[in-house]
Amino acid sequence: MKKVVALSEFEIETLKAAVAHHPKHRSRTRAHAFLLSNKKFSIKQIADIFEVCEITVSNWITAWYEQGVSSLFDDKRVQVDLAFTLKRKLHS
Repeated sequence: MKKVVALSEFEIETLKAAVAHHPKHRSRTRAHAFLLSNKKFSIKQIADIFEVCEITVSNWITAWYEQGVSSLFDDKRVQVDLAFTLKRKLHS
């Protein structure tokens, strides 16, 4: 079973601080998920807690192994004006 294992005390404290204080909800969610995984929660349990797909949790854990703490943060995303997009589709 894939999981985050053997977090150092520094990593645990960093993740706890992220859960408590990071301004982005997605980063707080991932940090919390890593802490739960470290406490032996399964991917399914974590997915149920956060109401996401199991593959999403699996991808978060893979990113943790590849990127460490920086996996908490999203890459810059292109912002799309949803209202504009919907209007455009309606008028097409």
